[in-house]
Amino acid sequence: MADLICLATGVLLVLLVWFDFISTALTASESGPLSRRVAFATWRLALTLNKLVKSHRFLGAVGPLIIMVLINMWVFAAWLGWSLIYLGGEPSVLNSITKVPADTSSVSYFVGFTLTTLGTGDYVPADGFWQMMTVVTAFNGLALITLSITYAIPVVQAAAVKRTVAREISVMGETVDEIAAHWARHRQYQGVETYLATLTPQILDIAQKHLAYPILHYYHSPELQTALPLKLAALDEAIRAIPAEAYVQNPSLRIAEHNCSKAIEVFLSTLNKAFIHPTDEEPPQLLAPDLTKGTARVVGTQRATESLAKRRKLLRALVLQDGWTWDQIAKG
Repeated sequence: MADLICLATGVLLVLLVWFDFISTALTASESGPLSRRVAFATWRLALTLNKLVKSHRFLGAVGPLIIMVLINMWVFAAWLGWSLIYLGGEPSVLNSITKVPADTSSVSYFVGFTLTTLGTGDYVPADGFWQMMTVVTAFNGLALITLSITYAIPVVQAAAVKRTVAREISVMGETVDEIAAHWARHRQYQGVETYLATLTPQILDIAQKHLAYPILHYYHSPELQTALPLKLAALDEAIRAIPAEAYVQNPSLRIAEHNCSKAIEVFLSTLNKAFIHPTDEEPPQLLAPDLTKGTARVVGTQRATESLAKRRKLLRALVLQDGWTWDQIAKG
């Protein structure tokens, strides 16, 4: 009976590892149940520790750390699961010289080098079924380790894209005031529509990358100029400062502004599903008084007011969850 329980537990654990891995790395959607909880717990612990450390470079190291934690979790959980399977079917592993059944530690050792395809040869599977299972175990380990490493590479690339988009927003200004003032200096806001039209597909691309690689949420840029949450919040606040007359004088600006705002909304909606939730209070207005005249055009109805408030609450949550504070969108 004990052997049957051990075997069943091992099978369930191996299936859980693969379900979690496939959900996280291969479905282009939210993380698996284990990965989601481990990654979130690690990030929350890092944010707590950062209150003492107060170092954005420390937070910048957490994303790669979470990747390593998840890969090791998958491999070691698979190792444990396969060990339980072999232990539940004793005698499954034999000493290659004496043919004596291996003890518990030796079985675990055999499973470990089989999963990693090292094949040291001092222990061998019992004849028949366990020889076939050894092949399955080796293939399982090879596939899991290879796919795990392969998963990590595009995450790092996507993190670089995040920094690039943040840097492009910074080109217009380091702070929300600088962005809004820079636009206002251009007669009839000429050229702003081109800038917004260029940013729109990049923001949508980042949203899809967050969907495909949920671990990307925890890749933190330690520099203000490349911190996407800060720059995205500054951009959205600056967009709301565009005066109504600018749209009358430059009709193409309305289309570009609408598309860019929609892209930011898609980005926030994507993260809202698994990473951020609206804060209880709407963040304060940080634009200089002479740059806020455009705000009135988007709050004509109660529905629009509520939508804008939720949007700004989500932006504030995005900034806070990334280890920054709201007032830092006004700091260069």
